[in-house]
Amino acid sequence: QESYSKPTRRTIEELMATKYIQSQTLAYFLARTESFLDSVGAKVVRFRQHKAKEMAHYAKDCWDAELLTCYGWVECVGIADRSAFDLTCHIKATKKSLEGRVDYDTPKTVRVLERKVDKGKCGKAMGKNTKAFDEYIQGLPEDEALAL
Repeated sequence: QESYSKPTRRTIEELMATKYIQSQTLAYFLARTESFLDSVGAKVVRFRQHKAKEMAHYAKDCWDAELLTCYGWVECVGIADRSAFDLTCHIKATKKSLEGRVDYDTPKTVRVLERKVDKGKCGKAMGKNTKAFDEYIQGLPEDEALAL
């Protein structure tokens, strides 16, 4: 943006790999915002990273989702990586720790079975039966689902 070059299309993965975005949480919310705007029919969307001079004092990084309207580009969403700014200020003002941590003798591992049906591929193979198949898979007991 500083070089005033043309906008480029980049994936979240590319932005993380090149350190344009350093926070996974910020990357997650950028992706969720793009998904939401797409789902509500926003046609022409761009994400613009704030320059250092326009960054809020509390933000480590900040992005705007902008929509192209008859008035030009208009910000519709602002996403800021505030980090722990608010908590840090509170800790300094009250001189009380707000940290919380529990160390366990033995780490606890929890296995979670995610049942994801690729509805695109399934739809091609099963047509109108895709919904019934998905419901069947979701309703299977865990041991039977794992046997698949």
